[in-house]
Amino acid sequence: MHEGPFDFTRFTESGHRYLFKEYRLISSGPTSGAGTALIWSLSAFFRGLFRSKSGGKIARILFFWLRFFDRVIPVPYNIDAACGVFFIGQKTNITVSDLEVIAHYGGSQQIR
Repeated sequence: MHEGPFDFTRFTESGHRYLFKEYRLISSGPTSGAGTALIWSLSAFFRGLFRSKSGGKIARILFFWLRFFDRVIPVPYNIDAACGVFFIGQKTNITVSDLEVIAHYGGSQQIR
């Protein structure tokens, strides 16, 4: 979900790689994927449609099972639809170049 009173920044997996350019990458990826994103979208849709927080809660209950698709959908597609991402790294004296950051992208929209 975007916005809210304290939502000032949002990073993608590539954004994390850029932000942590002075870190050696240990691991990174989505924490939740397209199924969870769809649940969030449906929740927001029904909350707005019925102008009720309860509408959103009911949608999350009815469509909870969509989150299990996060495990079935390949990682490159979940990277592009991720509701959250993580980055684990170790501080180094070497800075990753902007071209290396771009090359790091592993989503489904890769230019081939």
